[in-house]
Amino acid sequence: LWPFGLKIKVNSVTRTLITSSAGLYCISLKKYNPTSIVEAGRLSYRAWLMLNSEGCGVQPLSLASMTALDVNMGYSPPGTNRAFIEHFRQGPNILRKAFALMNEDIPIWLFRTGPVETLPVEARSKRLLPEQYLKIYSREPQNHSK
Repeated sequence: LWPFGLKIKVNSVTRTLITSSAGLYCISLKKYNPTSIVEAGRLSYRAWLMLNSEGCGVQPLSLASMTALDVNMGYSPPGTNRAFIEHFRQGPNILRKAFALMNEDIPIWLFRTGPVETLPVEARSKRLLPEQYLKIYSREPQNHSK
């Protein structure tokens, strides 16, 4: 679908999302290994929760950053056009420059964030209270006899 206009649509939607954002942030690694990837994931999750607690929404924009990382680590998606592979090879450098990262930093995840308005009651997802679905464990002996 790329030649039939999907590229134009993706570029347009991305531009709209970025210009309507209050901010963008990038999570980067010093070393590319499983431990650092997990730590970056934990940091991303904590940042997301902190921003949510301050009334900000968070949306991952990681397709570009993760594809660039994968291509540079030798794992381009199967069937990727050679021209796209060369384009994605420039991705980490573009992100380093945009976020003023050090040359050795490896950009991994990209997010947009901004303030969100509280949804009206009728538009909210109905959720159970934690007490309704979590089993509470106790170290006290249980009397199971009836």
